[in-house]
Parts: sequence; structure tokens; C-alpha cells
Amino acid sequence: MSINTWAKRSPSSNSWILAVVIGAISLNLYYRDRPDRKAESLTATSSDDIALVSASPKVKAFLKTIRWAEGTDSKDGYRMMFTGIMWDKGFADHPRIINCTEDRVLCSDVFGAYQFLSPTWDGKAKKLGLKDISPKSQDIAAIDLLNDVHAISLIEKDDIEGAISKASTIWASLPKKGGGSVYKNQKARPMAALLQRYREALQD
Repeated sequence: MSINTWAKRSPSSNSWILAVVIGAISLNLYYRDRPDRKAESLTATSSDDIALVSASPKVKAFLKTIRWAEGTDSKDGYRMMFTGIMWDKGFADHPRIINCTEDRVLCSDVFGAYQFLSPTWDGKAKKLGLKDISPKSQDIAAIDLLNDVHAISLIEKDDIEGAISKASTIWASLPKKGGGSVYKNQKARPMAALLQRYREALQD
């Protein structure tokens, strides 16, 4: 608005416009100085929280089951690195820090509720357009991993044992068909225990 146009308006109009301008400036200053909330929360509110609220109850229960199997079903699961070390630098990107067991038999840079290796995460982030590794992004990527092995359709059909077997190629803690882990030097959870955990998660 030019100065001439402003001067031609009535006092009441000027007061109204001034109030709008002041309000706009105040909002701009508020959001400019406001802390970034994008990846502020480092923990879920409980071990049963799933950040992705749009997932079906069955898929949510399956995600909780994976987290239980992986040992990340605590409130800090979304920021957990290999061997249980917690990352406290936010969710801007995968930490890419390699940790090892005390005997150094196993070393890995896995991170988060679903224990993503950095190359796996990079591939999913690129494919899905994920801008961070926040809890919601982790859930989205985990669901896409389940889609990759055609486990989602089995979950929705209540073939949880079949879905677990399919997902065993992704998560070492899930048993393959017939039992045991797909991965060397890794132990899978018993199928019966996983099915029980799924049933419990479905009731949460």
C-alpha cells in the first residue's frame, strides 16, 4: 500500500489496517523466534506409542511387535543405537555411528525403533522423500520395508505368523519359517512369544 493511498483513508479505516499490520508483524516475530519443533521430541510418551497415527490397528500392533523383538519398545526406542546406547542429538539424520558388543563379535550402526542400518535408511529416505529420521519417519520407512516383502497384506488378513516369516529377512530378531534367525550370530525370538505380543499390542 502506498503512502498516498493510506492518507486518503478514514481514521477508523487506518486504525483497522494498523491493527492488522501489527498483528501480522507480531506473528512473524513469533514464528521467527520460535524453537524448531520439527524433531524436538526425543522420546515417545510411552513404550506403546506409534508415531504414525494413520496406520491401521493391525499394522500398528505389528510395528509394536517388531519393536518388542528388537528391544526398542522403551520410551527411548526411537533414538536407540546398537547395544542400547542412546543418541541425544535429535532426529535430523541417521547418526551413522558404529557400536560394537563387548566381545566385538557384532558391530553395527543401526538406529531407531526399527534398527535401521544407514544404507537402508538412506534408500528409504530417498524413495519416500523423508526429510528427517523422526519417529513418524521411522514408522513410515518400517511400513515400506514390510511392503517390500509383501507382509502388509498378510497382516491385514490376520496371517501374523506368515508376516513375521516374511519380515525375518529384514529383522534378525524375527524367526524365519521353521524357527531361527536368517542372520548368522543372531538369535530370533520364539514365534509363540511374538504372536502373544502381537495379540497384546492389538488390545492396547
